[in-house]
Amino acid sequence: MKDSKLEAAMQHYGATLGDRLVALRRDFHRIPELTDDLPRTRQMILDYLKSFEALEVRDQVGNGGITALLRGGRAGKIYGYRADMDALPMEEKTRVPYRSTHPGKMHACGHDAHMTIALGILTILYEFREEIRGGVKFIFQPAEEAQGGALEMIEDGALRNPEVEEIYGIHVWPSIEKGRFGLKAGDLMAGTDIIRIDIQGKGGHPGIPHHAINPIVVGSKIVSELESITSYDIDSGENAVISICSFHGGLVNNIIPGEVTIHGTVRTFNPETQDITSPPRMADIITIWGALYGAGCTWTTTNISAHHQPPPGPSTSSKPS
Repeated sequence: MKDSKLEAAMQHYGATLGDRLVALRRDFHRIPELTDDLPRTRQMILDYLKSFEALEVRDQVGNGGITALLRGGRAGKIYGYRADMDALPMEEKTRVPYRSTHPGKMHACGHDAHMTIALGILTILYEFREEIRGGVKFIFQPAEEAQGGALEMIEDGALRNPEVEEIYGIHVWPSIEKGRFGLKAGDLMAGTDIIRIDIQGKGGHPGIPHHAINPIVVGSKIVSELESITSYDIDSGENAVISICSFHGGLVNNIIPGEVTIHGTVRTFNPETQDITSPPRMADIITIWGALYGAGCTWTTTNISAHHQPPPGPSTSSKPS
């Protein structure tokens, strides 16, 4: 049964934390760190948790994760609440006084807010812990933007001892009005596979391209065909997105480069669709276009979602002559 008096007391106490949490979020924002290399971010969280004596804190869960168990005063379920810690490799161009102090790194996806929200919820629940049934295990996860730090934490027991029966999390969303939550029945966030394609061509002079194998041309063909998978291979009732976000090759306008590297992501909602967007369809496209132009192509996909792990690359086409 809902306890309206307890809810009102929590809301009143929560309102007193506003300035403290704003300052905390800005402190996180100043020190963005990447993947699982998060020394200052992790230390900020650990220092904050030290002020709560009744917490059961576990450090270095998986590859640098943190868990903090808050037990309530009454019997009940153990819930999980998860927040991600890592930032993005982006240069911050804002002029705000709390902008990033780490060149080339920025909290551009809201993980600074996610950590702060988690610590704010923890602070409120700790104040009223004797009234809580069961408990809440707060989970701070590294490498959400990279290889995916969740699996390593799970394998290291983040959801055990005691067993987490339900787990929650939120993501900031700029289009939702301040002070409101957005909810959706069913799936909301897709699972992600990371793509890397390396194309080995043959460098040369652009005036005599028949003596070269231009990996930029090969890569362009592959990118175009990969994008077509969602149009021609996926059931129209399913959702899938293939996005090529990085294409590196060449330095100047008058030399055909010898190699190109391409990075991107595939986002799907179920393993069946993931199987279509990943091998063997992707392998066919990369291999065929590499062989057609005589380029060597290797590729890998890394699964960082809750879906199953697809068969690993690389798959190699014909080698350049």
